Amino acid sequence: MLVVGCGIGGLCTALGLARRGHRVRVFDQSDPFEHTGSGLVLSPNGIRALDRLAPEAGRRVREEAVPGPHTFNYVSHTGQVKVRIPPTDLVARWKAPMVAMRRSLLHRILLDALPKGALRIGSRFLLATETPDTVTATFADGTTAHGDLLVGADGVWSMARKHVGAKRRPRFLGISSMRGITPAPEHSYPGGFFSQGPGLQIFANPLRGGELYWAATLNATEYEWPQLHPEYARERLAALVRDWHAPIPDLVAHTPVDQLVVTDIHDMPTLPRWTTPRVALLGDAAHPMAPFLGQGANAAIEDAAVFCRLVEETLAHDDTPPGRRRAMRAYEAARVSRATRISRMSRRIGMAGQWENRAAIAARDTAMRLAFKYGGDGPDTWLYGYET
Repeated sequence: MLVVGCGIGGLCTALGLARRGHRVRVFDQSDPFEHTGSGLVLSPNGIRALDRLAPEAGRRVREEAVPGPHTFNYVSHTGQVKVRIPPTDLVARWKAPMVAMRRSLLHRILLDALPKGALRIGSRFLLATETPDTVTATFADGTTAHGDLLVGADGVWSMARKHVGAKRRPRFLGISSMRGITPAPEHSYPGGFFSQGPGLQIFANPLRGGELYWAATLNATEYEWPQLHPEYARERLAALVRDWHAPIPDLVAHTPVDQLVVTDIHDMPTLPRWTTPRVALLGDAAHPMAPFLGQGANAAIEDAAVFCRLVEETLAHDDTPPGRRRAMRAYEAARVSRATRISRMSRRIGMAGQWENRAAIAARDTAMRLAFKYGGDGPDTWLYGYET
């Protein structure tokens, strides 16, 4: 089995396939720790999916990440609390916690569980070639690799996506993101907060070791922020939040430059197909999504768990080319609707959160307060209750 891309989705797929007895090779063009972002939140659905793929990795995540739940605050940029969400026992309800952690820590946990020698870096994937008997991956250095199936987990700008005939390109949402990790200052929201101002939102959550992970989203033109030197991008953001509530000004100003990541935010309309007889897309390659539901990594882990389960179930009864085609189609059918729903909701929530018109902001905040007060479970049941 070939996996292209050693991000979270690719590594989880490799672990799941290896645990089921398949020989797996993972290829990536760069070192897995060069571009691991800063922090992330794993929700109960993602952790349960990880448990199915690699129980040891699920155990380590619980031990080494910061466990929730915390009292979480939605606040205005002036510090007025709009909604305060009290702690809930997610483990009792969903059989898994919600945790925050460095992205690099999750990468380390997944890499530690990967079979020795399975990862090859410096391999920039170019194309896949299928025959009735095999699939061949060709890399930029002229080398090739052969396998029964290939999983394209090569991110937002996927090359594997071209192989399945998907001509759509990721679409820029008019929003850029800056993320960082810094020593946690003293402030009024120790469990984390989500602060909103006109055209700008900032999420923050504690990490282990007295650190805080934060992520800002800004209305912008494409490439405007990513092309800036990180130090200048930090200064520019610091100027925008100079009058925001504590600890945001200090949080931004004191984040080390080497702990900053700046990207544009893209998603994509639903692809007409995710698979061919021997190639499947997974994670951002199949469904890049905005970060506002915090489900990018969780959805990729779900993809991996469903893919591995269906490959195992199908090939156990029919390890033939028609059997493999059925496994691919079953995976696609199982995941497209859910991934599309998450992506659409993420985009809608994010776009509303970036509004600049003050009257629209007031109406949005009123609707949010009413939703939390009278909306029951909100998205929790369909989002956190999903089983892979």
